[in-house]
Amino acid sequence: MIIRLTASCNNKCFFCIVDDEIAQRAFRPLEEIVAELDQAAPDEEVDIFGGEPTIDPVFWEVLREALKTGRRVSLASNVRLFSHRPSAERLAAMADGRLEVRTSLMGHSAELHDKLNGVREGAFRQTLQGIRRLSELGFDIQTNIVILAENVEHLLATGVTAVEAGSSRLKFSGTVRTGKFIDSIADPALVRERLRTIVPLFRALGVPVTLEKLAPCLIPDFLDLLIRDSDPAVDTHPWYEKTRACRACRLADACPGAERGALIRHGRDWVRPLAEIPAELIDEVRVAALERYQPRRDKPFLRVLFDHQDLSSLGVIASFSRQHPQLYLIA
Repeated sequence: MIIRLTASCNNKCFFCIVDDEIAQRAFRPLEEIVAELDQAAPDEEVDIFGGEPTIDPVFWEVLREALKTGRRVSLASNVRLFSHRPSAERLAAMADGRLEVRTSLMGHSAELHDKLNGVREGAFRQTLQGIRRLSELGFDIQTNIVILAENVEHLLATGVTAVEAGSSRLKFSGTVRTGKFIDSIADPALVRERLRTIVPLFRALGVPVTLEKLAPCLIPDFLDLLIRDSDPAVDTHPWYEKTRACRACRLADACPGAERGALIRHGRDWVRPLAEIPAELIDEVRVAALERYQPRRDKPFLRVLFDHQDLSSLGVIASFSRQHPQLYLIA
């Protein structure tokens, strides 16, 4: 279940998918949220989501009540609050190893990250410090990188920055609701090229990677990493559109289509039907498509694992991280 504390946020990301909710919602009373928790199934995961949950007046009480249920709890936060040691230590003491933290990093530099987050200054520094403090306190941290035209050439550096700060996992996400920022939609052909290089590097180095909100034809080598917010077999949301090329794709029944903004901004030539998928994988896709997908859960689109590529096939030329000497620079 998702506990939505969406009344406010201290970032102003122009690509936010819940900004309308933030504008319309008021702070919710604690009693209402506790009643919602009481109605959930005993084994249902609790996801505390925003806006930015940590600036909600009842955040700490909601977290305490969620943890009291004994369920698995995750927190989606920009972790800026936890750049302050007392707040990070308070979270660790309360969580006692039972909380997963998910955050986002939009760039490898303060200039890029703060620009994309709509913050004049300080968000990049606070987010990295928050990741560091929580990592030092033993938290498992997933960092999401939303792929935009402004940062598509910096995905590797952004991922490395997150890992060096203490992130244990990475997620690269496409965009939806793009009508309000169509010029910032990354070229899908370039996204395909960059992910083809970056994902095998992180996987080979033992950094788990997931992919979200990306058409399968953009990532044919990484279908095992693709997760969705809802059941792709029945997703008819107007964010997506099936093109003529989609008809020939072996995943046509399991894919909601291409993101409409990307089709408008970059045309349709990048949509490539996946006709070459081995037949034995098709059954796996159909099984996955018929399952009920739980929101925000890192469940693979395919359950078939592909072999990792060897570092030598990636054109490794040098080590470039002092803290993580196993990270390499790709030519």
